[in-house]
Amino acid sequence: MLRYGITPVFVLEGDAPDAKMGRLQQRSLARGFGGAAGGNRRGGPHDILGRRVVELLDLMGLPHVDAPGEAEAMCAALTAVGLADAAVTTDVDCLLFGATAVYKDLGLSMDTPRNNALEKVEAVEAAKRCFGLRGGGGCAQALQAVALLAGCDYQVDGGRGVGVGGALDAVQALTLGRQVGKGRGVGGERSRGGTAAAAATPSFRADVDTTLAAFRSETQRATRMAAQLRRDGGALSSVGSSGASGA
Repeated sequence: MLRYGITPVFVLEGDAPDAKMGRLQQRSLARGFGGAAGGNRRGGPHDILGRRVVELLDLMGLPHVDAPGEAEAMCAALTAVGLADAAVTTDVDCLLFGATAVYKDLGLSMDTPRNNALEKVEAVEAAKRCFGLRGGGGCAQALQAVALLAGCDYQVDGGRGVGVGGALDAVQALTLGRQVGKGRGVGGERSRGGTAAAAATPSFRADVDTTLAAFRSETQRATRMAAQLRRDGGALSSVGSSGASGA
């Protein structure tokens, strides 16, 4: 990246939000650890590894930011306030937190440029092509709706009997052709299809409210920190609590 004139800003994972504990326990069980997952915390193994990474980055003179929570939310916030041009990560969660642009693949080579591999997702373009949204906004909200129905880090089970394909179809039925400006949510009439109706039980509605609140909370605390960094003149090296690098 540096040889191409690109300055990478490393974002290190902060404290895992409580809303993610269900997903972390699920992963722990799948890996044979008995479900004992506490997520990243100050003084934990990931945090210790993160401090080692920070030492190396400082020696190399590379900027880094300690996320207050999810690294993907912090990456998204840095792009939103203009401190970064794009996030580089294979995790689509960046778009759910409001990233303006994400490189899913950024393989660069000075020796063999023909082997360079770039795959960029623009939020505005994704909102238009995937959800038919006009006006430049709504991508994060539409993807959050898909995640809620299909299952995500903050809502492990999703809607009963709803897979990714069904979730995407249901959300597209609500969004196609709608005018949504930047910073506005996605709304619409209730779907008459069986996919959305099957998921809309009282308990699921409560889960939806809780999950959307978790998305808002993570987005807001990352945005506050990014805005403060911008006010401080764009200083992108910090020494707060962190864990392993997230993006």
